[in-house]
Amino acid sequence: MGKAVAKYCGKCGKVLEPGCKFCVSCGNPVEGTRRGNVPDMGNGWGKAEALPMYPVSRKKREKGKNKKVFVMIPAVLVILIIVTAGIWIVKTKVNGYKMPVKYFCEYMNTGDTDYIEEIIPVKACKKVRQEFYKGDEILPEVIASYDSVDEYIDESSEEFFEAAFYAPMEELRDDFMEEFGTDFQIEYEISEKEEIYEEDLLGNWKSEIIFYPEYGIDVEVYRVETKLKIKGSEGRDTQKVDFRVANFEGEWTILCNY
Repeated sequence: MGKAVAKYCGKCGKVLEPGCKFCVSCGNPVEGTRRGNVPDMGNGWGKAEALPMYPVSRKKREKGKNKKVFVMIPAVLVILIIVTAGIWIVKTKVNGYKMPVKYFCEYMNTGDTDYIEEIIPVKACKKVRQEFYKGDEILPEVIASYDSVDEYIDESSEEFFEAAFYAPMEELRDDFMEEFGTDFQIEYEISEKEEIYEEDLLGNWKSEIIFYPEYGIDVEVYRVETKLKIKGSEGRDTQKVDFRVANFEGEWTILCNY
């Protein structure tokens, strides 16, 4: 009788023991193996890597599928960003007048001046000053101590922000603490708004606001009827307040005339 032909594992290529049903090396079943009868040619072919368990074409299809998934993920993110931005723009346009009232109350409750910064129309104010101080309207003796006109505009704008926003709101908060206690909190409820015009403005803003349309900045001013509930350790009160809120081309602000 001739010499028995050696059997090899179809997965790891090891020589199989006669009559065994599983490879002792890797545990792969002997029956149905694709390479169970490959003879050892003495050149390593019998120990070659096992064939794939599924066709190569399937691998390619799955790879392509994964690629599509990775391409789709950024596309979905872009769509979500666009939709979110659109919703934010719509809400800002429709309900933007509420934001200055919200930031006003947040500042009163916390004393955090970051909330005041949120209601300062920085771009509009600086644009007015840039237009106003152009050319011959700039007095040389006024800006002689500055390195540039821009530096002068920045500093004069900061002085305006201090006088028109920071100082009156800080003074008002001190009055609230004195009357209601340092722990006072304000809750607010907006009931309605209506557009108003220059003659309905109060204080310094009546003269200040006329400059903006003259220098190409559209301004919309609203009366916002609000109910404030104030509670503190020293007392409580409910007040109805008509805030004057303005929109300087998308920069919403509160005109400090509380």
